[in-house]
Amino acid sequence: MRIITALVIILIALSSIGSGATTTWRHSGFTLIGYDIDLNGFNITGSGTLYCSGYSYCISIQGSNIIAVNGTTQNIDYSGPDANTVIRSAVSIGNILIMNGTYTVNNISVPDGRTITGSGHDTILYNPTTINEALPLNSTLYLGDDSIVERIRFEELEGTLDGNEAIRLIGNRTTIQDNWFYHGGQAIYMINSTNNIVRNNYIYKDVDSPPISENHGIMLSLGSNYNVIENNEIINGQRGIYFINASYNIISKNTILNQTAYQFNLFAGSGYNTITDNIFRSEYAINAIQIEQNQWSEYGLARGNVICSNTITGSTSAGISLIGSTHYVNNTIVCNNMLYDTTRGINLGSNSSNSLVIGNHFNNMYTNGFIENGTKNVVINNYFYGSQDISIGSNAKSYIHSNNYGYSHFDFGNNATYPTAFGSGDIYFNTSANLPCFYNGTAWNHYNNNSGGC
Repeated sequence: MRIITALVIILIALSSIGSGATTTWRHSGFTLIGYDIDLNGFNITGSGTLYCSGYSYCISIQGSNIIAVNGTTQNIDYSGPDANTVIRSAVSIGNILIMNGTYTVNNISVPDGRTITGSGHDTILYNPTTINEALPLNSTLYLGDDSIVERIRFEELEGTLDGNEAIRLIGNRTTIQDNWFYHGGQAIYMINSTNNIVRNNYIYKDVDSPPISENHGIMLSLGSNYNVIENNEIINGQRGIYFINASYNIISKNTILNQTAYQFNLFAGSGYNTITDNIFRSEYAINAIQIEQNQWSEYGLARGNVICSNTITGSTSAGISLIGSTHYVNNTIVCNNMLYDTTRGINLGSNSSNSLVIGNHFNNMYTNGFIENGTKNVVINNYFYGSQDISIGSNAKSYIHSNNYGYSHFDFGNNATYPTAFGSGDIYFNTSANLPCFYNGTAWNHYNNNSGGC
């Protein structure tokens, strides 16, 4: 809105001058002095002065050259056809503004404490290199501590190996905001990075791009903790957001659409993250949210995560899945989520334990609203609107409270029964008179108990 308003003001001012007039105007760090303005084509022509203010350097395209205007002396300190050389030289000195245009770049290391600002969607950093074995890393920007990257459009063709990112961050207290990513590999990749903010970015992957094993929108790994990921939109790809050994992060108010593997995947020792108020929608994804602990136990357990108040639509397996083939997924809170049109609602795998599932709404699940195969989990105050509401494995040992409400029936495993107490001091399954409630069309009743009481 600010860009549009500024442009309208500029055009109103210029309209009183007329075509071919000579004038002076300022916009986004540049002042143009003595240029002829062609209002019909919205072109700036002729010879004049580029006046840079508010930045160490302002970078623009002039003919076949990239130029960097010094914000103090107004001299053109760096110039040439290679955008990599000019941008690297300028950002090594201080903060830079990049004006509209397409700049072909790759592997630019940004010193700590720098701000790189674009002029908007038409400021394009284009990385054309396809990654291969001979070039193991091919990030557009490498960021460290206390940096800001904003208002830039990143474009890249495609990649086949890990390392093909628009931004690789190994640092702390950096902000990546208000950018656009049209990218074949990963958009943003954090490694051992803390207290960073990633917000208001748009990430789009071409659906015609080939499958890429590391094709994630945003990835956090190897001790990337205490970061905030909020208000981003991520469309297409294999995983929208992917964590490996990343803890105490906040993932909030993002919209993630049409991922083919998982919308959000939390893996291998990632604990105490908060995933809240997001929108997940895909008819292709296996699970919308998957928390798993399958290997790499040296990173610790996937425990203490909170998944609340998300809206999940569509998946070929489960809306939310907590699984662990070799290690437990512990102490997870799953609350107040709205699930629609998934094959299953929530799946607690055999190695899930000590988790709380409360206040969720399951709408039109194709097979089960809830599948329980874990240990010492508590399921209470959930609402089911599907064909088969709760399915409990014959070896499950959890607490399914009577205050779960379904509109059809419950399935209690192959034994058509339910477990009894499973150890002194542990929690107990409900008795037959105190099983979850369901609606039989006219009244609420406990499962297998027509006397009511719900």
